[in-house]
Amino acid sequence: MTRLLYALSALSVAVLAACLAALQLPATGTAVPADSASPLNQAPLGSSTLAGLLAGHGYRVALGGVDTVAALAKETRVVYIVVGPDKPFTEDEASVLGRLVRIGKVSLLLADELGVVNSLAGALGTGRVAGGMPTADGSPVVELECMGRRLLSTKVSQVVGAGPEARVLCTGPGGEPVAVLTRHGDGLVLLVADSSMFTNILLGGAPPFAPTAGTVLDLVGELAGPGTAVVLDTAHYSYAEKPGPGSIALLPMEAVLALTVLLHTLASKHPLLAVVALPLLAAWAAIVLLEREEAVHG
Repeated sequence: MTRLLYALSALSVAVLAACLAALQLPATGTAVPADSASPLNQAPLGSSTLAGLLAGHGYRVALGGVDTVAALAKETRVVYIVVGPDKPFTEDEASVLGRLVRIGKVSLLLADELGVVNSLAGALGTGRVAGGMPTADGSPVVELECMGRRLLSTKVSQVVGAGPEARVLCTGPGGEPVAVLTRHGDGLVLLVADSSMFTNILLGGAPPFAPTAGTVLDLVGELAGPGTAVVLDTAHYSYAEKPGPGSIALLPMEAVLALTVLLHTLASKHPLLAVVALPLLAAWAAIVLLEREEAVHG
């Protein structure tokens, strides 16, 4: 009987130790900030509506980053759309995209008024985003003219240094270039110094703003027609890790080891107590893990 109690207590300690160790694993879910322009953000300032808009007009839409673009480009032409990123492109990413654009496998639409995409646009020599758009009353609202359409947008900048062969597709109230189409080898780069027109709130229209969906479709149509693969960038945004329930406190690994040793010592001296108490503690740890999984995955 004593041997059985020792075996059960040792098993209980092992189960509890495994559960406690599992609590060290980071949460795998991500939370999208409400002010992010990411296509994963369904809030007004996100661009999740863009995927449905393009898919509804015959484009084959995927989410991802440079790796996704490179993989698809092996089979078909790709339009890579980046809207209001907050992380710049690395030199390696710019090199990969530059090669794919030059050989005509990929075209780029970079929409950004803050200049984050300049790390990529500058490497391609297709101009850069600079400065804000001056307005008469100091308002962030700017009237644009895009390919025969007039629309209102907010926090618009302008494109500079695009070169004489570039086509200006959108202009500000003073004729400032806002959307500029440039050829890079056999591919195209459309640099738009405004991400707002691609966001959920403006695509659908919200007074006093008219819907920008038609203008966005016109701009994408300059790069490719329906049936083309489109990748909406999700790799150049800052995401927060989804927190677990408030009842969960992650223990340092040192504390887990110390607690396990303490419980093992207790079990060796009082096996009957361990058989009763340790399974309860192990069950508690397992419940905590299930709660966290539910919190992370919804």
